[in-house]
Amino acid sequence: MSFFEDEHGGHHNHSARGPCPLIVSMHYDACEVILFKNWIADVIGTFIASTFGLFFIAILFEGIRYFREYMSRNETMQNRMRAKDGLPQKTNLQYIFGKNHITQSLLHGIQIAIGYWLMLIFMQFNFWLILVILLGAVVGYYFFAWMRQIKFEHCDVC
Repeated sequence: MSFFEDEHGGHHNHSARGPCPLIVSMHYDACEVILFKNWIADVIGTFIASTFGLFFIAILFEGIRYFREYMSRNETMQNRMRAKDGLPQKTNLQYIFGKNHITQSLLHGIQIAIGYWLMLIFMQFNFWLILVILLGAVVGYYFFAWMRQIKFEHCDVC
């Protein structure tokens, strides 16, 4: 008799995890509740689709990181040009309420959220999910890091 069967052989799901057991050690199962109780990858097709999705989310994380650095570098160059041309510098209020700073703040929040979500998925100890997150991060770095003029190697996963 399995955990999900009663003595009559019927399946009763009293768990929020559905048909996928919670395993708190490294495992290779293709049955996982991923991040949300409704994101259940309990058949191989949904599990593979989920891994592709996570792969692209990890690439997106690296893309957002690059884009934020690009925006910051671009604003620094504009400020230098303003100073060189003798134009007045922006005030602190102009910086704080400027479109660039607001965009940077929103992207920072999105980047932090994605980073924490990927970390939580990583902490499910599913080898395949860990592998696709790492591969997505590597591919994202490959696509975006070569464009960086200044190489940053700080780790801001979270």
